[in-house]
Amino acid sequence: MVTVLLLPFAAAFGLVCGSFANVLIYRLPRRESVAFPGSRCPACAAPIPWYLNVPVLSWLVLRGRCAACHAPISPRYPLVELSMGMLFLACAWTWGGSVRTAWGCAFCLLCVPLGLIDFEHQILPDKLTCPGIAMGVAFALGGAGTPWRASLFGALAGALIPLAVMGAYWLIRREEGMGLGDVAREGHHHGYRVLS
Repeated sequence: MVTVLLLPFAAAFGLVCGSFANVLIYRLPRRESVAFPGSRCPACAAPIPWYLNVPVLSWLVLRGRCAACHAPISPRYPLVELSMGMLFLACAWTWGGSVRTAWGCAFCLLCVPLGLIDFEHQILPDKLTCPGIAMGVAFALGGAGTPWRASLFGALAGALIPLAVMGAYWLIRREEGMGLGDVAREGHHHGYRVLS
């Protein structure tokens, strides 16, 4: 019975979180607040009323266009919302009403915006990566029901193996093989330090 109620709730909550993920994807690279102002059209900046801000459904009703200026709205918005709904549903289906489901959903809410921001802007905002690190440490210490020694070993292995590969590549080729992510030599992009 709990699972029957949990699955639609998880999917609906995922859709809402997908809408927030869209805010993160658009605003963080532009160094804008994710809280204020409220949702608005990227083209004309007209505020979007709550009844036109329903995940997926509003985009379909408006036929992918702004209600005020009729500028096209990217299909990425409903796709992100749908993806998040499906990911949350998959977490609930896999782990049921457990802490693992909450961890999985939080992980998805971090990774989807990070992936799309990185794809579009080649940056990884600290406002997402730092909470991700904290969450990973908490997870490794057994916050999701995994024995803490096994989790901590996995976390350390996940960090050390790529570093070993990068080190070996540098010893052989005397140049960076994988880059250093968003570590800067010089230059900035949208206020974030990136490799130039």
